[in-house]
Amino acid sequence: MQETMLKNRKTKIIFTLMVALSLNIAQAQVVFTFTPPPTTAPDNATWSNGGGGIKGISNLPVELLSFTANCMGRDVLLQWATASETDNDFFVVERSFDAENYATVAKIAGSGNSSSLKDYSVAVENVSSQPIYYRLQQVDIDGKTTTYAPIVLACQEDMREEKIAIHLYPMPFDGELTITSTTADMESIYIYDVSGKELKNIACQGREARLSLDNLAKGVYLATIVLSDEEKINKKIVKK
Repeated sequence: MQETMLKNRKTKIIFTLMVALSLNIAQAQVVFTFTPPPTTAPDNATWSNGGGGIKGISNLPVELLSFTANCMGRDVLLQWATASETDNDFFVVERSFDAENYATVAKIAGSGNSSSLKDYSVAVENVSSQPIYYRLQQVDIDGKTTTYAPIVLACQEDMREEKIAIHLYPMPFDGELTITSTTADMESIYIYDVSGKELKNIACQGREARLSLDNLAKGVYLATIVLSDEEKINKKIVKK
């Protein structure tokens, strides 16, 4: 039996191996200790493999490259990437206000078996301006769970919109959506559905972009605008 747990305070990974020989059972534990996550609470947070987390541990079912959280007005955009996956059933995103008690806020299907880069994202409601902890769990097809170190985020309402003014109209839109930036050039625009699946990747230049989105069904989507300075602005859009 293998059990993997990563926590934010004096983070430990514990592997328990049990070997049954006749009626005698031998049990061994190997403990690895890692640096806890940051205690500050910016309006964006990043976990990356190489700066703590699960660095140095091999043979995990998923090789997680990064886990990030960004404020987007009344929502928080959570994104992560994997380099490889083995028997990966799904991911669970959890939220906590005290770094101890977590509740599930999203569940995203995994890619099963993969040896190529996979990107995931999901938008959840920002329920407080106080620091909030987010963590990622990965569940195998046989039910085994890996829990990664959390990241902490504090969103100030409309903070990004004050720094960089992005306008989208009409809203809700029908077939065409216009996006303008008043302070920086735009380089690309990504459109995601509510499950985090990327639907469109549109290259653009300048401070205005007109998107033809006739093929989208009615509903709510997420637009991520990438600016020339690599700043990312996230906006909820609605197709009527």
